[in-house]
Amino acid sequence: MEQWTVKEMAACVGIRADTLRYYEKNKIIVPDRLENGYRVYNAQHLLELKFILVMKYARFSLSEIKLMMEWLRSEPSASCNTASKDLLALKAAEIKQTIIHYTKIAALLEELPQIDEVQDFSTIQQDVNSFVEHIFSDIRKDEL
Repeated sequence: MEQWTVKEMAACVGIRADTLRYYEKNKIIVPDRLENGYRVYNAQHLLELKFILVMKYARFSLSEIKLMMEWLRSEPSASCNTASKDLLALKAAEIKQTIIHYTKIAALLEELPQIDEVQDFSTIQQDVNSFVEHIFSDIRKDEL
């Protein structure tokens, strides 16, 4: 079985070793230990770390990720299934709303005239301000 050190595992997924140690300190990921106390990671840890990073990218908080990792490591139960379904449904709704916002932002950006020179910005300042106000109010409305 292949094993990696903290630095090797961190490099494997493109994070700092300190970040990996932070995840361990907070029990988000639990590496194996050698007799000398050194941390070692295996293929399962690599999958777990990739899962953590994908969930982080999906805007899950570290506390939510920690909770999900605990669920994944525990025996299945009805309460665990319900809690995980609720969290995942909530996050799916948040991601869908973010996609809607990004789609609106992309559409409005395409509507703005192209700026060829720095001086041109002043001529479209009103359009930019309107764009910002529209998106800001849309995002805030959805947050309430």
